[in-house]
Amino acid sequence: MERFFNPRSVVIVGATTKEGKVGYSIVNNMKDFKGKVYYVNIKGKEINGKEVYMQLKDIKDPIDLVVVATPAVTVPRIIRNCAEKGIKNVIVLSSKFKEQENEYLEEEVFFLINKHKIRLLGPSSLGIYSGSLNLSLAKETPLQGTCAFVSQGGTLWSAITEASKPVGIGFSKFVSLGDMGGITPVDVLEYLSNDKATKSIILSVDSLKEVKGFTEAVKLCKKPIILLGGDDPHIVNQSNAMVVDSVYGALYLAKFLEDHGKVSGTKLTIVSNGGAPAALLSHMLEDHMDININDLLGDADEKSYKAIFTKLKKKKVYSYVVVIATPQVSTPIGRIAKEVALFSKSCKAPVLSCFMGSRSYAEAHGILYKSNVTCFSRLDDVARLLKNL
Repeated sequence: MERFFNPRSVVIVGATTKEGKVGYSIVNNMKDFKGKVYYVNIKGKEINGKEVYMQLKDIKDPIDLVVVATPAVTVPRIIRNCAEKGIKNVIVLSSKFKEQENEYLEEEVFFLINKHKIRLLGPSSLGIYSGSLNLSLAKETPLQGTCAFVSQGGTLWSAITEASKPVGIGFSKFVSLGDMGGITPVDVLEYLSNDKATKSIILSVDSLKEVKGFTEAVKLCKKPIILLGGDDPHIVNQSNAMVVDSVYGALYLAKFLEDHGKVSGTKLTIVSNGGAPAALLSHMLEDHMDININDLLGDADEKSYKAIFTKLKKKKVYSYVVVIATPQVSTPIGRIAKEVALFSKSCKAPVLSCFMGSRSYAEAHGILYKSNVTCFSRLDDVARLLKNL
């Protein structure tokens, strides 16, 4: 898997300047790649001032990775060309292998990769991402970070590259497995388990050919795994993955693990400038945690929050602290957020914040983001994260 995530040279077969084409998206996303990039298109010409080779065999230099973005009917020929050049790593973005007129193509591709011992990601993969290597079809580039995202499909990745930014979670790796004709979740998990750039893994798979091998790989993985979805009871019951039911649930959990690692304990302290929000959160979590509420009343300012934070720092009788602020007339949101940021740096337990309302959240988030304090605007998102933990 090393040459998939860290290739020295990449060939894009089907490279084009036509917007809307898969080959165009890949060319565009690879502009910052640190290694060598070669373009192949039967029409030749130039792309970004670089020569476009008409055939793969015309490239004389050694190649680590080939990505194929051409119609399914052309893929067997390209696999043969790879075999002739001794290329062992191929990503096939091409789809529609299972349409009636193409039903034989997938079998032919699988026969060829087995015959020539080629490692295949796909077919119908949505690509791969690893820092400057962006062979994915996502419109945006994610933040750099320590979470890896592994998906059978790839459409979630496009949404996650946008949704993850307000959460503050960045990514080390992404891989779309596609139809899993070669590389499987087990292969990827074994690699990521020893990847120094990865601290946690979000995993989304719809179906598995070999459940036993997968669950064993999850158990042996050295990194915490967040299973997004997890409808298959065999997968859920036989592995030690943390199961979540929403994209944001997975992102916030990954962000927490990045900042704090795994935390044990069920004692929760809530600090709030309103009794009702604190009581509501307490009700959501009453079956999961032992809860203590510090109600500062509605006229609480940053000094009121600071005073209770000072008391809390003197005694470590809690596993988590949640700070709630509601936007009342006398509530200085920005100054309270700064006190929360200072408290989180000296607190011995993880601090979460919930600044309720859209404007309050936006003002607080900008301050807390820089201090790695997770900021929510909704109590149910806080409750979901704590339940997942």
